[in-house]
Amino acid sequence: MIMHRTPRSLAILMMTLLLTACSVPAASPPSPSAEASGAPASQSPAPSATAAATPAPTNRPPATWSGLQVIRRGECSNLAATIDDTGRRHVAAVCDGGIRYLTSLNGTDWDETPFVPAIDRIETEPQIAVDGDTIYVAYSLLAPLEGGCGDSGLRDLGVYVRSRSRQQLDGAWSDPVRVGREGDRLQSFRAVDGVFHLTVTANDGQTTFYQSQSSRGSTRIAIPDATSTSLRVGDDGHARIAYATGHAIEFARVEGDRLTVRTVAATDETFLKSPSLVLGGGDRAYVIWTQTTDPGGGCVGPDPGPLDGTYVAIQNGTAWKTERITKSQGQTSLTLDPTSGGVDAVVAGGDLTHFSSTGEGWKSESVPGSEGIGTPVLRRDPATGALVVFGIGWEPGVGVVGFTKS
Repeated sequence: MIMHRTPRSLAILMMTLLLTACSVPAASPPSPSAEASGAPASQSPAPSATAAATPAPTNRPPATWSGLQVIRRGECSNLAATIDDTGRRHVAAVCDGGIRYLTSLNGTDWDETPFVPAIDRIETEPQIAVDGDTIYVAYSLLAPLEGGCGDSGLRDLGVYVRSRSRQQLDGAWSDPVRVGREGDRLQSFRAVDGVFHLTVTANDGQTTFYQSQSSRGSTRIAIPDATSTSLRVGDDGHARIAYATGHAIEFARVEGDRLTVRTVAATDETFLKSPSLVLGGGDRAYVIWTQTTDPGGGCVGPDPGPLDGTYVAIQNGTAWKTERITKSQGQTSLTLDPTSGGVDAVVAGGDLTHFSSTGEGWKSESVPGSEGIGTPVLRRDPATGALVVFGIGWEPGVGVVGFTKS
């Protein structure tokens, strides 16, 4: 049966449908957090996936020193060492009467190359430098004489350099080539971009010079009143020299054929000796030295004075921030941590003491197993960040040793 609706009945039907639709609640859209977590819209959002995946903090043990690692046994002296950018270690020392070059990639297995001098010649005081793919060993060449009262019995013949490729560690070293003048004696040495930078003494140790030499020529500048020196070359290509004059530590920047000199520290009450220089970011200078009331040369020294000890100075523009890190005196070495900006030093006394600072004072610790070890050379491994100190045993036959903090 077909039903016919009047206009009035149609209007009532449309009104009823409209009221029915308005009475049904619409579904709410899912919240952003629910979409991100993948939870159904009708449930509370699940905990953040990022938060749930965050790893727990790693309780990494603090760095500790290894025990004594023997590098080379024998009667040794005149230690030099460096670590290149691959982590390979390079050591040179005078052992059993001649220079020995030793190298290791892992600090455990060492290869040795002896340098054999000509008859009636002595090779001593080696220094190591790495320039690109080339390793250099520089040293002083001496001739033994009869000697006499007040005479060492040795004549200075000059500074000589040998080289070898880092890519051919089993290859032969070059023949020695003299750098500087006959009669020079080596204090410090660096090689940068094919240029040799040295500090040397001449005239039987009466005068100290800075010497640079390359295929383009050479420069020689007297360093006034210098008794001991330490040399580094900045990122700007200019050499810097920290040197002692007796009652002062001076800092010089080489500019062409002259030196720009500033005083780091000075006092008439003590003698300032044996500076060691390193350069940080922006060629900022750091210097360590020993301060003592004892001028040296006597059989019995005076009692320690109130200013005696080991000092570190950090360049701050044209000024220096200077601190005494210990009242102890001994052979020192200094290095930097480019990652943390920290400063590390080692001082040899009865044993080796490690000093460290990140700008908030200094902490100290004894290096375990280092009793009777001297001539420290402190370096940081660029490949691993490990701290390495090389040294020589005072007891006969101990030889060259190393300690690693990692």
